[in-house]
Amino acid sequence: MVTSHWQMPPEVEPPPHLIEAAIKPGCIGPSASSSGGYNPITTVGIRVCSGPQALADFDVLDLSNSGSGLHPAQILAYPRNYCQLVSSEDCVPWAMQQGSGRRHWGSHGRRGEDDRVMLTLACGEISLSREVGLAAHWFDHRGDERSMPSVSCWPGEHAWCETYLNQTFVVRAYPKQQLALCGIKITGRPYDTSGKSLVLLVPKSVDTSELFAWCHKILASLPEDSREPPEQTQGGRPAPPPPSSKNKRGPWG
Repeated sequence: MVTSHWQMPPEVEPPPHLIEAAIKPGCIGPSASSSGGYNPITTVGIRVCSGPQALADFDVLDLSNSGSGLHPAQILAYPRNYCQLVSSEDCVPWAMQQGSGRRHWGSHGRRGEDDRVMLTLACGEISLSREVGLAAHWFDHRGDERSMPSVSCWPGEHAWCETYLNQTFVVRAYPKQQLALCGIKITGRPYDTSGKSLVLLVPKSVDTSELFAWCHKILASLPEDSREPPEQTQGGRPAPPPPSSKNKRGPWG
């Protein structure tokens, strides 16, 4: 299953000659109609990739009081401390107020800082219906929500899109998108995972070994970011002159 391409609107800075403002989604995993479901233990990745080793490696948002109709569930974000999670009852007004950053430069506002992030949604098979998945909707700098999701996936699947720091999303049920589950603000680029950030919907009683294996599998399957890293800015102390030019004088002095 491959979703359509999503491009960030032109009013979002920086202009195209500074950075390629394109977000390309992708999806991997069995479709909702496939038989046998998805077993994260039997689909461990074939190459070594960084991943969680303990529950303390995740940011956690409890969905018990969200009115989502899901079995007791939670949203996990890996690695921790690289995105802000907001509860379901507050996430839409919060996203409208926050909006997304107009500039893509790094979290400290320095030009040339690598601010590319691959946001990945992963939906565990915990919903009341296998026909209910996840979708992330982007909010622009004015706080307006984009009607089409930037990335979506069905239970047992994961999907990703290429985005940047300081971007705001609301995760909704899919295709029943009137149900908001949480808000996400990307606050940092996780360099340990090459910019890959996971947001997972899982049961509160999830088996940790299965969870860790699933995360390793997802990280190992994700492609490299297709965008070129930003050019380093010019600045700092100038380079010393070559030795041959030292103390040279002209014919008049």
